[in-house]
Amino acid sequence: MNEMPLNVRDRLYLYDRIPDRFRLSLMLYRDQRVETGGALRTILEGRSLVSCLKYADDELMDWMATIACWIYNEFPITCCGSAEKVERWLSER
Repeated sequence: MNEMPLNVRDRLYLYDRIPDRFRLSLMLYRDQRVETGGALRTILEGRSLVSCLKYADDELMDWMATIACWIYNEFPITCCGSAEKVERWLSER
């Protein structure tokens, strides 16, 4: 497991430290349009925190802010932000 700095703000841009199971899933989504799991999908769709928490385990909850920051800053705008965008992205494989 990746060692995590204590302060959430200190790790907002440490994308390479995101645990592999999340980072690799999101890279497959972005690069090859492969479906993610439910919790990551809620983040991609820009749903509320409460929606994400229904699906997230403790490790994802710890990294949720970093993952959201990575998606916002590094992913194409056409692949995230709403359920419709995510569906369209996946359907264009």
